[in-house]
Amino acid sequence: MRGFIIFCFFFAVFAAAETARFALGDAYIYAIKDQDNNMSSAVLLNSETARKFPKAERSSINAFLIAAKNFDGEVILVDTGFGAGLFDGLKRILPKNREVTKIIITHMHRDHIGGLTNGDAPRFDNANVFVPANDLAYWSGSSRENAKDAALLRKAYGDRLKTYKWGEIFEIGGGVKLETFRADGHTPGHTVIEVSSAASGAASGAKKLLIIADLIHFSSAQFPDPKESVRFDVDPAMAAKTRTRLLNYAANNNIPIAGMHLAFPAFGSITRRSGGGFNYAPYKTE
Repeated sequence: MRGFIIFCFFFAVFAAAETARFALGDAYIYAIKDQDNNMSSAVLLNSETARKFPKAERSSINAFLIAAKNFDGEVILVDTGFGAGLFDGLKRILPKNREVTKIIITHMHRDHIGGLTNGDAPRFDNANVFVPANDLAYWSGSSRENAKDAALLRKAYGDRLKTYKWGEIFEIGGGVKLETFRADGHTPGHTVIEVSSAASGAASGAKKLLIIADLIHFSSAQFPDPKESVRFDVDPAMAAKTRTRLLNYAANNNIPIAGMHLAFPAFGSITRRSGGGFNYAPYKTE
């Protein structure tokens, strides 16, 4: 219940499914807006920083679908949001003869796994669901607020619920793959996913894109100063180190990013600020 209250306090939520598409070599990465948010600066752990931002900023809860341009091979969904607009978005994107084959969960907060179940029933009849091993261990068999969610997923998906560790690779086919990167701090198993294609693509000529999961909740504060953590972080100090490390990686290698709480369509680039930190520039998408 505490987790539900926290989400309601920090998020003003409005359901409105939209989709956008980013070309990456032989693949498309589709952003699906599950819900709109107005994100309050009260989410920031540093109350002094929060006071600098009296107005909520526009945000979203997003999921991402990765598939070959012709939909051959695996069709992989990354996160599910709460499941508000997700399924309308999937209907718009997927051909009638195709369905999601694998679901990779970046971490087990409810706004990332909520779309997996309807009551105690699975909402994906055939897909395997992959969750971070560290997150499942952290919440399973405990009195922590997400323990019931972990038990529900086990019941709903049975042996289709699987775990992964950092450094694992999921193949789409045709030279397109997803690799899981260590990103702990927000949760013990929080994971960032790098999508890569053997062929260059997109207007930027990018061969990679980094799905940053929950590295960023409040863009106005956390891009300029990655040390700013949020109240949802299990380990705020580690979350800050992780955010700095991975944003440095993206900026150093000119890798576009996509985020679960960046304002839809949630694709963009980051560059270094002269005084430290980063600038985020949203992309126009198809």
